[in-house]
Amino acid sequence: MKQTPFIDHHNYLKAKMVEFGGYNMPVLYTSIIDEHKAVRDSAGIFDISHMSRIRISGKQALEAVSFCSSNDPRKLNDSQAQYSLILNDRAIILDDILVYRTNEEDFLIVANAEKTKVVTDSLKLFHGDYKIEDLSESLAMIAIQGPKSKDILSTIIPDFPVIEYFHHIRVNSGEVEIMIAKTGYTGEQGYEIIGDPQTLLELMDEAIKKGTVPCGLGARDTLRLEMGYPLWGNDLEQKNPIEAGLMWAVRKELSGFTGSDALSELKDSKHPGRLNGFIMKEKGIPRHGYPVLVNNEKCGVVTSGVFSPSLKYGIGLAFLDKKYSNGQEITISIRDKQYNAEIQKPPFIKTNVKS
Repeated sequence: MKQTPFIDHHNYLKAKMVEFGGYNMPVLYTSIIDEHKAVRDSAGIFDISHMSRIRISGKQALEAVSFCSSNDPRKLNDSQAQYSLILNDRAIILDDILVYRTNEEDFLIVANAEKTKVVTDSLKLFHGDYKIEDLSESLAMIAIQGPKSKDILSTIIPDFPVIEYFHHIRVNSGEVEIMIAKTGYTGEQGYEIIGDPQTLLELMDEAIKKGTVPCGLGARDTLRLEMGYPLWGNDLEQKNPIEAGLMWAVRKELSGFTGSDALSELKDSKHPGRLNGFIMKEKGIPRHGYPVLVNNEKCGVVTSGVFSPSLKYGIGLAFLDKKYSNGQEITISIRDKQYNAEIQKPPFIKTNVKS
């Protein structure tokens, strides 16, 4: 397994480590519930250095990014960010990404773990004047998330600026420049920070001293599911944007990007199902792969499911027959016993993510 630059930090804090995306990652430090609550109530900090970071620069950087991503980076202003998808020529989702624009000739794509080759291969389909740099090893990445995240960062970084939602800036932390983006995977106000490992380790230590709680992948999963955010390996694999409910991350004209022709044809065809949210009406924790039934007949499968620490009941995402919609009563088969549930459109809780 690969290690992030913060492995010694995780070991010092006695984190429980697991394999994730080819990396040795902390799943928890104390408990998933405590770490989850810290993010909802105050602030938590995550090592997300397992994510892929790819820089695209040069005269035709914008054209290259536009060709490989489903959303439209041409609509971005400098210092903005955008959620997008990487598709293959059959319009199947290969990864979901964030695109950060520094200027017309300088972009950063943050993709999922072990997805660098997926992004670079898609970029290379465009032949032009631009350069691709894999920064995944040279730069680290952390996330500070929660309603107190700004206050804590303001005590660490002098003159901490106001950053709008889905925008990013470059500031000096000491004598080193770092990139701070107001993005995240928790649904709370928060920031994702990219910089050299030593600078981010020092920032992480300072944040923890000021009360930020170290958080692992377990809390990251419960937090993202309360918002209904998909996880590529669980919820998006082998799906097209229509099935995944992600057409909002696709440009309206359906042309000019990899997979656009196939997606245009798919838009007018029938699809077997859609990704839906659901809540448990009985005690029972849904898990990936559990069958979903209506009137004792299987109508789909759970793609992601957890016990929600905020709501105190089970929630999840499921790929269901398209004839079922919001409010439909369903059952989840858990160890051969059926538990009542109901389709409900996410997010399952309200937060101040854009504040």
